[in-house]
Amino acid sequence: MLRALGLPLPRSRNKGNNPPGQHGGKRKRRPSAFGLQLKEKQKIMYLYGLRDKQLKNEYIKAKSKPGDVGVNLLTSLESRLDNLVFRSGLVNTRRFARQLVSQGHILVNDESKNSFL
Repeated sequence: MLRALGLPLPRSRNKGNNPPGQHGGKRKRRPSAFGLQLKEKQKIMYLYGLRDKQLKNEYIKAKSKPGDVGVNLLTSLESRLDNLVFRSGLVNTRRFARQLVSQGHILVNDESKNSFL
């Protein structure tokens, strides 16, 4: 999954610059504009642990705000509570941070709400 998205691999599993699969390095095509957009969307979904509908809802919120939609989208994703817990270094993974937030172990202003996700 990481090699397919072009993300860096864990330290000891570097397999070069080829795409994944048995015949990954045979031919190199220039990706279309749609292919590039799809790859970036999949990267965001993978990194932030979102599903398609969740990303769509975040996109609709970002689109309604003034300014650049892409910047608004990444700003809203970075300001989510589970991402803040991960970035603060309290946990090692976003998945674990999301679990802590959804189970109510993280309090904001003495309130434990699942609406922060």
